[in-house]
Amino acid sequence: MKKILTVTILLVLLLTACTIPLQSPSRENAKELDSELTLEVALYPYLPDPAAFRQAVRDAWTRVHPGVGLHFADWDCYVSDPDQVLDVFVFDAIYLSSFVEEGYLLPIPEEKIQNREDLLPFAMEGCRSDGKLYALPQMLCTDFLYTRKDDSDLSGVSDLLTLYDVLGDRKSRSVIPEKMKDC
Repeated sequence: MKKILTVTILLVLLLTACTIPLQSPSRENAKELDSELTLEVALYPYLPDPAAFRQAVRDAWTRVHPGVGLHFADWDCYVSDPDQVLDVFVFDAIYLSSFVEEGYLLPIPEEKIQNREDLLPFAMEGCRSDGKLYALPQMLCTDFLYTRKDDSDLSGVSDLLTLYDVLGDRKSRSVIPEKMKDC
């Protein structure tokens, strides 16, 4: 069951670099917090508004899996290898082959991926090692903004500031991290 939940959260998080399940999914691996099954999740730390993003992920996840909580851990793929307590984490795809070789990633059964048509084929190929899929692609360092063809509000967005204008005021006081500016 946790494997299905892990793949589902991956699809909900379609926004950063790559996301993967860390350990063999099973109920025994999940943490019990506040009497509910809870997944340990590390999102990409270089988001313009991480608090709002965490809340959006939590809200979307709760609608789909109300009995499974999320605990957001701090982890940065540019600073250290993933901690073994993480169930799902987001990392820069440049680490894919290293993380596979070190045993941090498990292959994802492709038949478990829902809405595969929403994922770009070239990005999916970038999440493979030795023909096996180990991650799901997400946002490409904000260099690209993919929208649905009928989303006219976002059709004229060509930079991050315009995107903020369309999306509205930020929900937190966090600043854009210095590393994000180089992305």
